[in-house]
Amino acid sequence: MLDRPQRRIRFIECSVQDHGDRVATTVALADGDTPFEGTAERPTDEGGARWAAAEATVLVLRQVYDLAPDQVTLKDVVSFDIGGHPAVATSLLTTVGGERRSLFGLSRIVDSEGQAAVLAVLGATNRFFGAG
Repeated sequence: MLDRPQRRIRFIECSVQDHGDRVATTVALADGDTPFEGTAERPTDEGGARWAAAEATVLVLRQVYDLAPDQVTLKDVVSFDIGGHPAVATSLLTTVGGERRSLFGLSRIVDSEGQAAVLAVLGATNRFFGAG
């Protein structure tokens, strides 16, 4: 049996504020009925919204699961087109309960690149932390 939290986190909202050369993203998630929120800021160029959204999601997940910064880290966030559909993929590294894993998430961009980044991170972490 793995020593890791076993619950799924739900997406509530992702809001992006463009400040010219920087973008701030606030992410709201829920663990059951308990809401959590996190904010991250990045330079606007080179995918600032998707990076900020993914980083804010990781910050929230650390709160929810009571994890240290080195236990869940964001390694990469990329946007690309697959089969004519825009998408976001994320790469994370986690070390929980003595188990070290690379986690990968993917989400189609429907509403925004930021929201897709949040959903990609959640897809990866919910598969790992939600597994029983």
